[in-house]
Amino acid sequence: MTTPPAGPAVSVVLCVLNGAPWIGRQLDALAAQRTDVPWELVVVDNGSTDGTQDLVRARIGGFPAPLRLVDGSDRPGLPHARNVGALAATAPTLAFCDCDDVVAPGWVAAAHRATAHAALVGGVNRVLGEPLDPDAEILNPGGVIRGSFGNAVLGCNFAVRRADYLAIGGFDESLPPYGCDDVEFSLRMNEAGRTVVGDPDLQIHFRRTTGTRALLRKTYLSGLAETVVWARHADRYGDQLRGRRRIASLLRWPGDTVAVAVRQRALPGRSAARDLTTRVARVVGWWSITHRRSLPPPGLLEHDGDPGP
Repeated sequence: MTTPPAGPAVSVVLCVLNGAPWIGRQLDALAAQRTDVPWELVVVDNGSTDGTQDLVRARIGGFPAPLRLVDGSDRPGLPHARNVGALAATAPTLAFCDCDDVVAPGWVAAAHRATAHAALVGGVNRVLGEPLDPDAEILNPGGVIRGSFGNAVLGCNFAVRRADYLAIGGFDESLPPYGCDDVEFSLRMNEAGRTVVGDPDLQIHFRRTTGTRALLRKTYLSGLAETVVWARHADRYGDQLRGRRRIASLLRWPGDTVAVAVRQRALPGRSAARDLTTRVARVVGWWSITHRRSLPPPGLLEHDGDPGP
């Protein structure tokens, strides 16, 4: 009697929206993983219109691990796409990456190893250059952001036990399509008593946003999302949504910018524009939540106690 093959130990979840220019390189990096750990790849398409789906389907036959393309186009945003991927996954460990970055050769093995000791693990992001430099600058030393509530991971590079992911309801789909979803997810993990750590072996090469317009758009959306997180967790951040505080912060921007320029002896650049954009977004978010009553209810997954797929 033959023993049926075991299922995957790691499900890699790759969420994509119009990633045709980059996803091929990320798929190449995943195909080159150095590991004996059985794993699968779940690609969640969030509504691409650039032929991304065809590029993924073309890789299914020759890919070294089971590869599935899952439709997550019914609702825009990374929180929804990640939840669709988590529900479609079959392994006890979930490892999340983005389509425009490049994972290191030992990334899957590191995800499997790290989640044996912690519920949620953040990875290290190196600057993506040409050619790839394994010793490139690290953008997030330690792999986590340390906040008042504990450690937080970055959504482009983390691993998590699937049972714990489902137990806290996954990502909050009521948040704006971009920004702060990873911090809010980490906050709930900490509040649930789960261990959140960083792992230096869980490495990717991160593609920075280059265009000023695209960068400021992301900054604005993150600022809006931040106010939703403040309102959602008012016991921790309620004072951040005081109107006087938000408006005062915006009015202080010219003086703060001049002070930084004098201290650094340089004219303010994109950092000043990003700072202003964040302050404006926080005012808009505060006004929408407190005056227009636009805070939606949490959009969490319902958990029935069964950690299986």
